[in-house]
Amino acid sequence: MDRDSSEKDSAHRSDHAEIRFNRIDVVENIFNSGVVAHAIATADELGVFEQMASIGYIDLSIYFDKDQLAGLNILTVLEYAQIVTIGPAAGQFIPGRHFHDVVRYKGFFTWLFSASGRILASAGDVFRGSAPDQRNGALVGRSTGDFGRLHIDPTLFNLDEWEEASNVADLGCGDGTRLIALAQLFPINGIGVDISGDAVQSAARSIIDAQLTGRVRAIKADVRALRREHIFESVDTIYTCLMGHDLWPLDACVDTLAHWRECFPRCNKLIVCDTVHRSAPSEAGVPSLGFEYLHAIMRQSIPTFSEWVVALEAARWPCVRSVELEVPAQTHIFICERGL
Repeated sequence: MDRDSSEKDSAHRSDHAEIRFNRIDVVENIFNSGVVAHAIATADELGVFEQMASIGYIDLSIYFDKDQLAGLNILTVLEYAQIVTIGPAAGQFIPGRHFHDVVRYKGFFTWLFSASGRILASAGDVFRGSAPDQRNGALVGRSTGDFGRLHIDPTLFNLDEWEEASNVADLGCGDGTRLIALAQLFPINGIGVDISGDAVQSAARSIIDAQLTGRVRAIKADVRALRREHIFESVDTIYTCLMGHDLWPLDACVDTLAHWRECFPRCNKLIVCDTVHRSAPSEAGVPSLGFEYLHAIMRQSIPTFSEWVVALEAARWPCVRSVELEVPAQTHIFICERGL
């Protein structure tokens, strides 16, 4: 073999090794990202981020006194992702390079990997015909409240419509956090409606703690099957946040929205904040991929922006304007008025 051939063969082997290394590197990053995502959700569920944000560190022997090995493994995974780093004292961890960014988004991780973890784990069985498992309702409320407060409420509460509202209904109110905040910002009366008894009880306690019992209340009911009641008569503004996709498919959604017109006869404004299906595969901001994948396992279709506009028009709640949020990705606020 001449020298040129030898050099070409060596270069070929080198290129092949680099390609193989890159492939392994990519798979390693994908795999480890999944582990880190789960660790973030677990740490959030255990209150690690709040503790660290509050006092500046986590002491392994104190915070995980009953199971230091499990605590160390969680924190080690977070350290790998530079979310935390080893502190100055033995057994101590402090915020890392990416700590503050993760804290702002941690609710999405908890919502998908902890609150909905059993559904993800049962995906194979579901796709083979079994019924999907149930989500952890308390964690769904906590996690959506977390990212809602940071990423949705600043835009939602800035709408001009609240200045004109007097009596508001929050359909799918969860633990009442958003309705209470709204009542603290504006001189409104509020009714929260949720299908979860646990959520309504939590909302009732929070309303008492906020000293709003004279202005705000929560009741247990299915927003898809409401009955016209006296307490709904004075409502002038309805809003629903991150629940609208549960009303679909299209015909069922239109029927429910139209029925709300009957249940709330004096309501002239409907505000729907919801995440829609991506219009292009490349649009994969947080939490689009997880949102669509989870609901596919739950056998639930996610409408597009255009489909929402059609549904609202058909139910005689025409959308007069909309606001797109940066986070959550593909999330829009539809401001609608009662049609003729």
